[in-house]
Amino acid sequence: MSNQPHQDTPKTNELLPPHDLSAEEALLGAIILDDRGMDEISLKDSDFYHEPHMFIFRAFTNLSQSLTHIDQITVAEELNRMGKLEEAGGVAYLFHLITVCPSPMDAMVYADIIKRMSISRQLIQVGKEIQDVGYSNPVDVSKALRQCDEKLVTVRKNGLTSPIISPKDRAESLYQRYGELYRKEMSMAISTGITKLDGKLGGGFYDGDMIVFAGRTGMGKTTMLSFITKEIATCRNVLFCSAEMNMDSLSDREVAQSAGIPTTSIRLGKYTDEIYDKILDAIGEISERKVYLYDEIPMTTDKILQAALTMKLRHGLGAVVIDYMGILGDDYGRNSYERVSYISRKIKEMARTLNVPVIVAVQLSREIEKREDKRPELVDLRDSGNIEQDADVVLFLYREGYYNRQKENDGITDILIAKHRQGQANRCIEVYYDKNTQSYSNEKIGQQEPMI
Repeated sequence: MSNQPHQDTPKTNELLPPHDLSAEEALLGAIILDDRGMDEISLKDSDFYHEPHMFIFRAFTNLSQSLTHIDQITVAEELNRMGKLEEAGGVAYLFHLITVCPSPMDAMVYADIIKRMSISRQLIQVGKEIQDVGYSNPVDVSKALRQCDEKLVTVRKNGLTSPIISPKDRAESLYQRYGELYRKEMSMAISTGITKLDGKLGGGFYDGDMIVFAGRTGMGKTTMLSFITKEIATCRNVLFCSAEMNMDSLSDREVAQSAGIPTTSIRLGKYTDEIYDKILDAIGEISERKVYLYDEIPMTTDKILQAALTMKLRHGLGAVVIDYMGILGDDYGRNSYERVSYISRKIKEMARTLNVPVIVAVQLSREIEKREDKRPELVDLRDSGNIEQDADVVLFLYREGYYNRQKENDGITDILIAKHRQGQANRCIEVYYDKNTQSYSNEKIGQQEPMI
């Protein structure tokens, strides 16, 4: 009988996190045999489970960055320079990796396995860290939840695919995209709810685009954003971010829109039974609408992106609406121009990162008031950072009735398409505003009143 103490066989999921040593060996061997695939592999040395493999892949990365060919000789020299040759198994192990590689052509398959295992291990680690946060019994629960969300978002970012798109991958993506367009009866764009505007924009707003609604104070930018948000929310989840109005103020306006009751009456109170029933019906509609409010002060682009990523993970995300750019709390640069340029660039990056339309309101300066023709132009944005450069679509709102009292009751609002990266600009669309329902339409509805 053996004198060795008896050891129970450990359960794999208790001691060994998910990993696949064969896939790691196969990938390393494939790269040594053919280093052309190194540029297409989106891995870090920390994605490898076996420590010697971490050292070897780090050597690969160093050689690739210095434009040095990768083979067993150059890798051995780099590992020796790093002081990790023996820890990585020596020269003999490098030759072993070549012999166990089934096929250098399947390097991406091996890399996908390694990445999947790495993400699983990261999720296990984050789960432990979140558990520790819970056991700490935090006083500030909101801060604790935000910390937990950030940990999950970090794992999600690590799981994103390589930013390098090969010709083959691009072609496969295009086959899928145009195949869907061929089979679909409707455009892949998101409708704005304004038929004439959709027609000029190729169907509406597109994923990854930054759309700017700009105008002077009182032109109805917030109302337009609310109207479009309501339309998008019929088919997609929308994150509505208002740096200007709190949840109660936004809700008062939304209830008024749904109930067909003036906002002042909603805020006054002392309702009749009929009005109160309409308010309850409006609340029911709001509860079913796919509009999520982000309400935090100060509101910055980084916080909005964090909230949007969290929402995308938890609920799915179809669009982000920001009201409005100038009031965001980002602190950057030496002056207003640099600050707004920074915010504009961050919003454009946000649209691409989230791959949804990001619609943002911009308030134009009083300089317009000094000239005879007060219709806004792109030049009016040039003192407002790089908004004109970053935006994919720039739409100006203009009401003649704002300046001409004789026309204040006609309800006509002009939407001026000042920039359209994928189509024609310098187009004007007339829409009508109905004060009773606080909504826009393509046709005149009833008696129009001045916009508030």
